[in-house]
Amino acid sequence: MKKAFTISIALGAGAIIIAAGALWLTKDDKLPSTTATPSPLSPPVPDDLSKYDPALVDVIHQAAQRVRDIPNDSEMRLQLGMVYEANGIYPLAEQTYRQHLDLNPEDARVWYRLAIVYEKVGRLEKSIQAIGHAAEFNNKYAPIQWRLGLWLFDAGRIDEAYNAFARATEIDLEEPAGWYGLARIALARNQPQHAIEIIDAHLLQGNVAPRGYQLLGRAHSLLGNSEKAKAAFAHTTTGKLHWRDPWTTEAMTFQTGVTAKRTLAARYILQRNFQKAIPILEDLIKDKPEELTLLSQLSSAYIEIGQPRRGKAILDEAWQTNRDSFQINYALAKVIVRTPNVSQQELDQALMYVNRAIDSNSSSSLAFTAKAMIQFRRNRPDSSITAFKHAFELDSRRTDQLVNAGFLECNLKLYSDACVTFETAISHSPNLADAYVGSAKALTELGKYDEARSALLRAQELGSANRSRLADALNRLNQLQPTGAPNAPPR
Repeated sequence: MKKAFTISIALGAGAIIIAAGALWLTKDDKLPSTTATPSPLSPPVPDDLSKYDPALVDVIHQAAQRVRDIPNDSEMRLQLGMVYEANGIYPLAEQTYRQHLDLNPEDARVWYRLAIVYEKVGRLEKSIQAIGHAAEFNNKYAPIQWRLGLWLFDAGRIDEAYNAFARATEIDLEEPAGWYGLARIALARNQPQHAIEIIDAHLLQGNVAPRGYQLLGRAHSLLGNSEKAKAAFAHTTTGKLHWRDPWTTEAMTFQTGVTAKRTLAARYILQRNFQKAIPILEDLIKDKPEELTLLSQLSSAYIEIGQPRRGKAILDEAWQTNRDSFQINYALAKVIVRTPNVSQQELDQALMYVNRAIDSNSSSSLAFTAKAMIQFRRNRPDSSITAFKHAFELDSRRTDQLVNAGFLECNLKLYSDACVTFETAISHSPNLADAYVGSAKALTELGKYDEARSALLRAQELGSANRSRLADALNRLNQLQPTGAPNAPPR
């Protein structure tokens, strides 16, 4: 019987979780090297095995030795790669999979694993390229197609994503992942009735049902069916999506010792069960007090349970010996900006931290988002707008940062600039309700009342706009619009 593996996919904006075993990319966005380049058939091994859990070291030794004993055995080399991948040693996983592909260039399973390794470290385009090869050599494994669809959708390549999701449904009619992707695309294309047909047929049963109802609520909102939308949203939850992926099930069976505990802690964090994550993280840190990822995770957990100053104290100590670490500088900046009633001096310190993080990795959208928030709290709106917009330039999926910039431009009475900003956000995320509210706010101040009212109607149809912003924009429009103008939309 096939074993099912659950893939957790976090939806929507929220706190950034640093996953177990994650690596921070350098400026040139390459996987950092942990060993000298091996000969074509010599398995890569870590330069310093003392950094790893003894149980994992034993597994690495055994797996690497099997490769040395039978260098042309592709299965042995694949297993070594999965040992590295499952335990978060992504640079060596990449090297091992690349070696395997040098010997077996048409192995779809290894192209697939390589794609997931790239995705783990944030190299989306490389992931798409690698999984494209997997699809070329295997047209019967549905997870290749729905995962390709997800990544193409994230990259804004909607038509290609549609083809991948459709192919996933052809391969496995009963697996909901492809149907979920097709429903999302229907909504992105403003085809709510088509989305409803897909949802009703495929997404309202089993574990996917809460997310299916979420999409159903969005679809009915687009159609103006407020009561049906409200009823659908009542069935939604904040749980994660889970898709079957037997190949990844196999890879994750190679998790060993400490890595398994780290994965459990990361799972609790993803579930926002921080009270359970904290004791596991504290136990792990006893053995690895210098492990920056664990320290950052523990700090974030304390922030989430309302103890930001305790979270900062953990990072302050780590910073003394890691002053150039992107991870620690970014985490310190984030914890300060999320602490209530911070002083101007503390905010100045947060700016220093985030600038050091940007010096370490100037391609991090997260760092520029943190800088924008810090500058906002320092009452530097011009600098905040610049940072928000640069965060979007680095990651075009972050249209929420454009919305933040647009509202700040409205506060500065830069209404023409705000219109352009909100239009850009809408072009990238047509269902982002707050972008329409912001657009209406700017258009109202420019005297373009009909356009403003149309934007507010669209925001109301979507049903997910910030209520306070929506009410303010509507009141201002009603205040300024000349007598005899069209009636205001119902609230």
